[in-house]
Formats: sequence, C-alpha cells, structure tokens
Amino acid sequence: MKKTTLDRKIILIIFLGCQLAFGQSTIINSTEKGYERWHTLEEENVAPNGKWITFVVRYENGNDTLVVKESKGKKQFVFPNSVNGQFSSDSKWFTFLNSTNQLLVFNLEKCTKEAFKEVKKYQIDQLAKNIAIRTNNDTLMIMQLKTKKLLHIPKVKEFEFSPKGDLVVLKETSVVLFAADNPFLEIPVATNIYGFKNVVWNQNKGFAFLENLEVIASTNQNHKIGYYDLATKKYYTIQANDFPELKGKSIVKPFGQKGIVLELHEDKVFFYFNNREKAKKEELKMEVWEYDSPLEYPSQITEGDFEKKDKLAVWWPQKNKISLLGSKDKPKTVFCPDSNYIISFNPLDYEPQYELSGPVDVYLTDLNSNESTLLLKKQAQKVQTFGASSQGNYLHYYRDQNWWVYDIKKKRHTNITKKLPYPVENFKNDEAGPKYGFGCAGWSSDNKHIFIYDEYDIWKISPDGKEKVRITNGRDSSTVFRIEEDLYVNKCYRGSVEFLTYTFDKKEGIIIVALDKNKNWGYYRWTEKEGINKIIHNNSKSSRIKTTAKSQEMIWIEEDVTTPPRVVFKSKKDIKSKVVYQSNKHYTEFGLRKAALIQYKNSKGVSLNGVLYYPIGYDETKKYPMITFIYEKLSQRLHQYENPTLYNPGGFNIANYMQDGYFVLFPDIVYEVGNPGLSAKDCVESAVNEVLKMNRVDKNRIGIYGHSFGGYQVASIITQTDIFKAAVMGSGITDLNNLYVQMNWSWSRTQAWRFESQQMRMGSNPFENSEGYKNNSPIANAARVNTPVLIYTGKEDYNVDWNQSIYFHMALRRLKKINKLLLFPKEGHTINTQENQVVLTHEIKKWFDFYLKE
Repeated sequence: MKKTTLDRKIILIIFLGCQLAFGQSTIINSTEKGYERWHTLEEENVAPNGKWITFVVRYENGNDTLVVKESKGKKQFVFPNSVNGQFSSDSKWFTFLNSTNQLLVFNLEKCTKEAFKEVKKYQIDQLAKNIAIRTNNDTLMIMQLKTKKLLHIPKVKEFEFSPKGDLVVLKETSVVLFAADNPFLEIPVATNIYGFKNVVWNQNKGFAFLENLEVIASTNQNHKIGYYDLATKKYYTIQANDFPELKGKSIVKPFGQKGIVLELHEDKVFFYFNNREKAKKEELKMEVWEYDSPLEYPSQITEGDFEKKDKLAVWWPQKNKISLLGSKDKPKTVFCPDSNYIISFNPLDYEPQYELSGPVDVYLTDLNSNESTLLLKKQAQKVQTFGASSQGNYLHYYRDQNWWVYDIKKKRHTNITKKLPYPVENFKNDEAGPKYGFGCAGWSSDNKHIFIYDEYDIWKISPDGKEKVRITNGRDSSTVFRIEEDLYVNKCYRGSVEFLTYTFDKKEGIIIVALDKNKNWGYYRWTEKEGINKIIHNNSKSSRIKTTAKSQEMIWIEEDVTTPPRVVFKSKKDIKSKVVYQSNKHYTEFGLRKAALIQYKNSKGVSLNGVLYYPIGYDETKKYPMITFIYEKLSQRLHQYENPTLYNPGGFNIANYMQDGYFVLFPDIVYEVGNPGLSAKDCVESAVNEVLKMNRVDKNRIGIYGHSFGGYQVASIITQTDIFKAAVMGSGITDLNNLYVQMNWSWSRTQAWRFESQQMRMGSNPFENSEGYKNNSPIANAARVNTPVLIYTGKEDYNVDWNQSIYFHMALRRLKKINKLLLFPKEGHTINTQENQVVLTHEIKKWFDFYLKE
C-alpha cells in the first residue's frame, strides 16, 4: 500500500490532453485526418450528495481518462488510464482502477489517496466506514477508511458486506464474520475441508452460502447449504440426505447463478436440486427426429428433458422444513417478491408452435399450504406481459387487448383498462404474430397504483381499476411519455427466479422521458402532489440520466446533430441546467453539421419521417451523391451525434460520409405483414423521391446500405427498383425458403419463428404462402438486379447464416451481375476485430466512391 498527497495545482489542471481550442475555424478536409483525436463519454455518474460527478473519456487508442469534477465548483481531478469510478455512500471517497489493475481510494475532501496493487475485487460498505479488498494472491485487506487501520486475512475466496456493514468472509476451509461495530474481531461460523462458495445476504438478518461436498465423478456436484441468523447467532445447515424428498438428489449451483436466494423479509432459503447421478452420455449411432415431438430435435435434446434440469426448492431453516417447487409437469418456477407465492408452468404446454416462446398454463402455489391452482390458461410468455407488484400481493398480465390485475388474497381478476378512452394494445407494432400492450412500467412503492402506457401517455391505475388518472398529456402534442425505468429497477432482483419489478415512489417523484413528434427529447419529473414538471426539453437528445435521492440533483448526456455529447448537471433548486463538460471541443475544425427531419408518405398514404444529413460545407448551387441507410425506423436518431471513425462494426459511419461530400438519408419504414421486402421498397423509394424534390441530390448518384435485417431489405429493394446506382448488403437474408427451414445451431432450433411471429414479418410458412415468399425473396428475383452490390459477412455468423451471402453472390455471378463478396474468417454477425473494421470501412467507401463519385 502506498500513501500519496496530491499537489492541488496538478489536480486542478484543465484537462489539456483532451480539450482543444474552441475558436479554431479551419476545416479539416481529409476525411481520416485527426480521427484519433475523437473520444466518447462513458461511465458517467453523480455522487450521492450531488457535489461531484464522474465520467470516463474513452479514446479508440485505449488512452482512457477518468475525470471527477465538482458539479458547481471548479475543482477537477484527472486520472489517466483509469476506469470504474465509484463514489462512497457519504460522497467522501472515490475508488477506481488503473491500467495496472491497481485500486486507488481517493479522499475527495483531503485530496489524498491509498493505492493497492493486483486487486481482484473490492467493496466499500454502505455506511462508508470500511473497505474490503481481495488481491490476486487471495489476501483480503479490511481497512477502516477514517483511521486507515488495516487487517490482512490470507486464503480468502469470497467476501460480501451486508447493508449495515457486517462482513462475511469465505476462507479456503472456514467461514467467518466481522461485525460492523467491531470490524477486526473474527467471529467463526463454519468449517469444511472442501470449502465454500456463493455467499448471499438476507438484508441485515443473516446470510447463506454453499458448502462443497466431496467431488464424485459420476454425480452432479453436491452441496450443503449453511444459513447464519444474526439475531439469534444460530447456524443452520441442510443437505439432501436430511430429507426423504431429496433422496437421490443433489443440491446444485446452476451455471451463471449463485444457486441460493434468500427471501428478504422471512427466514426462507430458495435453492436448486437435480438428480444425484449424472445422466450417462451414450454415443449415438443414430438420431431420430420425430415430426410430432414438442420441440425440434436439437432443442428437444437440450431443453425438452426436464428430468435432467435443475429445479427450485425452498427451505425454512428455523422450521427445518422444505418444499420442492419444481416438478416434472411444471418445471419452470418464478417466485413473487416478498410473498409466499410462486408461479410455475411447463414451457412445452403448447409446443410445437412458431413464436420465440409459446403460451403456457400458469399455476399459482401458496407455499404455506402448498395449494396450487390454475391461474391463467394459455397465457403469453412474451417479456413484460406478466409481472408482480413489489410487495407480491398483486400480479399483472396482458391479455385480450387489456391489462389485468390479479389480487392474490382476494383471488380476483380485474380488467383495469377496459374503460380507458384510448387503446393500450400496441397497434403500431408491425411485426408478425400476436400484438401486445404498449407496456406496463411497474407499481408504486405503496402498491396502490400500477402505471400503464397507451400510445402517448402514462396512466396511474388502482388495482381494482376504479381509479384511472392520466399523469401526462402527450396526446395533444403527439409526444410520447415513458418512465425512465432503468432508474427504478428492483435493486434486489436476483435473477430468473423472481419477477423483475420496477417500483416508483409517488412522493419522491418519478423521472419521465419524452420524445415529441419533431424527434426532440426531454425529461420531466412527476409527483403525486405536484403533478408533472419539465426538467429539460430542447431541440436535442437527452439520455442516460442519473439522479441522487429524491431527484434533488441529476446529470444527463445531451447532444444534437451540430454539437457532440456533453455532461449536463441540474439540481432541483436550479432554474437552468449547467454544462459540466463538453466533449470533443475540436469538432468545429471538422465543419458545422446540419440535419433536417423530412416528411413523406408511402404508396398507401401512411405518413412517415426520415432524417436527411447534409454534407459538410454544403453548397446549394451544387448537387451531391447520397447514401440511403436503412433499418426499420431511424428518425428518432435526428439529434444523435456520431464521431468520425474507421472502427465501425458495420463498416459505415455517417460522419465519415458527411465529411466527404455525401448526403445521408435515414428513412422510416413500416411493414405489411406478408410483404416485408415489398414494404421496404415502397417506403424507401418514397423517401428518396421526397428528397429528390428538394433538388439537392443527384438522382444518378444514390446508394443504399443495410446490415442484418437492413441487409435483407437492401437485397430485396434492388430486385424491385433501379434508382440506386450502388448497394452494400451486410450479413443479410437472401433466400427466405431456405432460411425458414434452416437450423440455427446457436438457438438449437430453426429460423421459422423469425418469419411467422417476429422481424421477418411473413406471418406464414412458405408451404402455404409460396407466392408471398417468392415475391419477397431476393434469390428468387435476382435476375432483376441491375445495381452493383457489395456483399459482406463473417464466416462465423450463426445469427444469419453466412451462406445466405454466398447464395446471393453465386446467383448474381451466374447472371453476370456486378457484385463483390467480402468474407471475414473468425468474424460473426458484426465485424469486431479493429483491423477488419478498418478494412471493411475502406472497402465500402471505395465501393460507393467508385459508383457515385467517379
């Protein structure tokens, strides 16, 4: 450990390495010169007291810089080659890691720091009294932040603080506790020669962990569970042999999970079990693929045999009682937060079917009585169509074009949206398959209200449906209001075993994000007492908001097409917000940018938006080439600022082309189910024609680019129109019939669900709709292609099979159509190697330049 006092003059430097003169007016003409000077903003946060903010300035060359600034004063601390900055709960301490994996604990008041080498993990307790640091040699250091007193503990595998500062430590063969009021007194809890793992706290009541048992090659790794009650200082254990229900079973840790979950308000431990004996792997001489199996053969093998899957159980330590929750007929289990109820179902109930996840019969079980009842029959599994209140007394679900609430105690289902004046079903969703709601944000912390979305607004509704209040007024101005849900996710969410809940305090206030019809973003704050009040809503994009308690202080990232992202601060008392940091102040050297929102209609009269980016230095007396970039709806990106760069996973960067004399068009596309390719052509061609009316673009120099689903659309569009003089198609689908029946080995299933109920939007199969598949399949219409097309993909793309790109190349080659195929070995659906990104960016630019400029 090294102690250093920093020179205040050095600390308060003005970050010269990253900031260049604002006033320079010389425009850089070379499209690549100076790209290395651009940086992005990441990891921004605000201290709990609102006095400090932090962010990382990230460069493509890896020379990242961590910055800490006063939100209102002039103090600034700069830490080169450092990341992962975190404030303590009292805002006095700031911790971070540098490039040598050294932890620094910085005192923001005294400007001193403590340094620790080779750190694996560290944690400051929530009371900001102690910090625990585990090094690469498994030594744990506990340091009192105020006195700097240190304790070294060797051979430590894990540690975890409780909310009030108690520390549990798992050593190689023992578990010990350090109480918050005496952090250097070791209290023994358990010993085991095979070791321990995966400690979890039950708030401040107690903690549990897994005890390893002897490893036997032919069995699933078995464990004991230990639970220590802080109030009684009693230690409880359980192992499979203690209960006849677990005879022949092992207590296991599922991959990627802790393996144990504690109920927050009751001494109750959830754990997983499986068969004791491992399933024998026999060498198959033949695979039998049945036509009527619930799942397609690969999925049936990996997902369909529930006998071999981990299942959930619950243990009451003080009662020495267990209950097995997962069963063969209802193997999937989710427990309701803070309650004695679980939801269970069988995901194969209605298989085979052709959604990503099919409907299921949902059962509700009372853990006290073990009574199980059928709650919902054939209920959708789609994400966020089913959930629970934070106190676990209500369930909510979407069904029959409405939101419903189930009162668990009263055993009553209530349709809470049937009398709303506006629909809650998302009729704007143009994907194939069933339609669902615009969304349910979550519940109030007192469980008296649920928050539901319609097309524009947020509704506060009581569980019995009698009280319905619209808390926003977006419909009048065509502004979409949504709760900034990431600020309110249940911090105690413990993985897939519990509903992911969002809880809002109506008194403290709810942060709401808004997007108006002109694609301007804003933030608002709503409280039950004051209603809704604007925080910011400008001709710009605001995102990534962070707040202190009760939203007294907040920061967000603000940007627009003319100005790079900036960190903005505002306290509740401030009338105006303050720009704390402006990134890339040298941006004026690259010329001023311009973008415009355009309106157009497709052939069916649907009104749509698009974004037209102008070339830097635009001269209205000239006509310019244009690239049309496509992927569903993109007009919401009007105010998004893009740094010029050669490191592009898709090989295309708007800023690069604006800087080099191109217009770039981002059109919105809407779809008719059954005609995704024809719909794309209709909308895109309509947008291009609208731009041509402006007399700014040369109609003979228009290109088109798309990747993934956008790549499919490019391939389809150039079979239908010749308005594009050059095209680039990345990782796209070209043969719909082939891909429909093709096995995606990453998912262990065919791609049929993509066509029948998702993005490919066919809504049918090729055997019953052969004409529709033919009309929308680029391969079937390849003879009509007259546009030179550059095709690229990675040779390890298993999301969209890379052979789809080869099919299109071979078809066009046979037809003597101009095309080129770029295949990248060891790359997937996107190009992730920086060297290859540069190559692809150059190849695409050369392709467009050759056909649109030369």
